[in-house]
Amino acid sequence: MKSFKKISSVLRSDSFSSFINVSSSSLVGLIIAYFSLNTLGTEVFGLWALVVTLFSFALIAEQAVGLPIIRMVKIGNKTNNFHILSSSSLPIILFSLLVFVSSLVANSFFLDRVENIIPGTKNDFLILPFLSFSLFIALIATILSSFLIGFKKLYLTNYIKSFSRLIQLLVLLTLFKLNFSFWALVLSLLSYYFLTFLFCLIVTLRDFEIPDTLTNKNISAELWTIGTKLISARIFGLFGDPFIKFSLGALVGLQSVAFFEICLKITATLSQIPTLVFSGKVPLFKEHLEMKSSFIKVKTLFKSLDFYTLIYTLFCGFISIIFIENVLEFFFKQNFETLILAVFFMLLMTLLFNCFFTSRSYFLITQGDGNTSFYAYLIQSLMLTISIIGIYLFIDNRTILTLTIAYCLSHISSSILILLRYQNSLKTLKFS
Repeated sequence: MKSFKKISSVLRSDSFSSFINVSSSSLVGLIIAYFSLNTLGTEVFGLWALVVTLFSFALIAEQAVGLPIIRMVKIGNKTNNFHILSSSSLPIILFSLLVFVSSLVANSFFLDRVENIIPGTKNDFLILPFLSFSLFIALIATILSSFLIGFKKLYLTNYIKSFSRLIQLLVLLTLFKLNFSFWALVLSLLSYYFLTFLFCLIVTLRDFEIPDTLTNKNISAELWTIGTKLISARIFGLFGDPFIKFSLGALVGLQSVAFFEICLKITATLSQIPTLVFSGKVPLFKEHLEMKSSFIKVKTLFKSLDFYTLIYTLFCGFISIIFIENVLEFFFKQNFETLILAVFFMLLMTLLFNCFFTSRSYFLITQGDGNTSFYAYLIQSLMLTISIIGIYLFIDNRTILTLTIAYCLSHISSSILILLRYQNSLKTLKFS
């Protein structure tokens, strides 16, 4: 009986479920990348990497709407939860309509690229509109999963996403066998987001109760006091990844986009585990703030988080040194270059370094501070833009490494700002 309870406790833990989610998602993502590279080629995969940046906008829901939801939900208060859901859904619907219209505008440019790289693609004019619909499903799924995290059920969200990723892989491999080409990537991605949405809806449905009034002005105001700041922050932040990928495509070539995408996918996977764990700590941060915990207690909490993050960082570095060269050779085969190794380790060090500050960013958001994220992403975007312009104007031999250095410096600058803002917030706790 005790062993059963222990197993149940482990399965319900944020750390273990996050590990399962990230491990399965990363493994599936890498398998998808491998089959895509070998089935469609590096240039087509590079084009897909550019197109799929559209789904970076799901991060807007995750932070700009998702984090305030985690902060505001109340277990057992079904009416309150419905008001939060309705207040967060309306802007998502409007935003999705804007993305859909934008996809129609950009369609002609996209079709030119498709015809040049993968001629004969059937119904290619529907790809971008279809992806915009998939984005809408992804945004709603993110809102519902945020409720689960707020209910202290991060483990459920992790297992739902893990299962949906496995189904995505099965859909992709089946469609590749049926010669769906580029459409296999599109449809498999939709299957992931739709299943995540469906399961999160089923699990959270009982926690909502439709009241007489569909919206609550106070809840809407509180949600968007933080949310609008985080939306602006995420728009600046999202500018980074698409901009570096489009810059690589324009200045170096689509093949470099594929190289960068694989390296970023692996390193982002490694850095995602602590990020997911930290998002699950938002209710804990909320408890410390509500109980008005002392400066010493908060500082001790972050020392503990930093210690485990450091151990994890050293472990990832050690494993990467041993295995990464063989992994990258397996992916790129004859296209592998030693330069890609340097790109990988630069991205790995930068993203793992940022993990130490992600926890502090979540703590600040829990305090109601949406400005820090805005300023951090603004600085990150400005640094990247200035660096890319400088590379374009003053460096003739532009390589994937030079653009990666610019990308890493921009991320480090935002982390430094988060640290400074966090230190100032601790001072207020110290004297309160």
